[in-house]
Amino acid sequence: MSAPRAAGGAHGLVCSATSDTQAAGQGLSGLVAIDPLLRRLSRMSRVVRTAARCIADGNPHLRAAMVTLTYREDVEWTPRQVSDCLKAVRAYCDRRGYRLRYVWVLEKTRRDRPHYHLLLWLPRREKLPMFDKRGWWPHGWTNVAWARKAVGYIAKYASKACSAFKVKGVRLYGVGGLDAAARDVVGHWRLSKWLRERIPADTRADRVSFVGWVSRATGEIFRSPWRITFASGFPCVVPV
Repeated sequence: MSAPRAAGGAHGLVCSATSDTQAAGQGLSGLVAIDPLLRRLSRMSRVVRTAARCIADGNPHLRAAMVTLTYREDVEWTPRQVSDCLKAVRAYCDRRGYRLRYVWVLEKTRRDRPHYHLLLWLPRREKLPMFDKRGWWPHGWTNVAWARKAVGYIAKYASKACSAFKVKGVRLYGVGGLDAAARDVVGHWRLSKWLRERIPADTRADRVSFVGWVSRATGEIFRSPWRITFASGFPCVVPV
């Protein structure tokens, strides 16, 4: 059986599809090949845009700061760098009496180097110091500006993503400071399309081994309409 050919997505899968003749050769019908990286990037784009919209719409009294974190040539990426930076910023905000709300994405530069784009929502009277001068980002340089269209700004970088930055364990995005309602909405958009279409937009579901997906609101069980298989070494799904 030849490698699956490129095609459009189905039920939230960013995928390729074989012909019916190819599928029939293995006794399968409707065989759909999965691209794990594209699925991951698709989920990232949904979550980042949804989180930014929830924060912006739910907190009109706040304004968003755009922050770019770049690396010096002599510094290599490690997993805790952005987390440590945000931990320091969160402590700064706590001392000033307000919660830090944020969204960030990781992107690659033309020189094949990673850098971060952050949106941080602050009270309108507040300003942020330069992260590098404060020691929050000792790995390179920072730039801070105010966003007029915060959701559009982060959506642009989420759509470009960091698809070529293939380091094991790397996080491509992060969100924080959401209230309970926003967490439910963002959690909903982390789900696959087939499941989002079957449960309300403000409802989350948890995956339970050998059972399926269980709604947190009602306890109802949902089972995927897809079964995982492999064809010529490619991960695929077929309708159940």
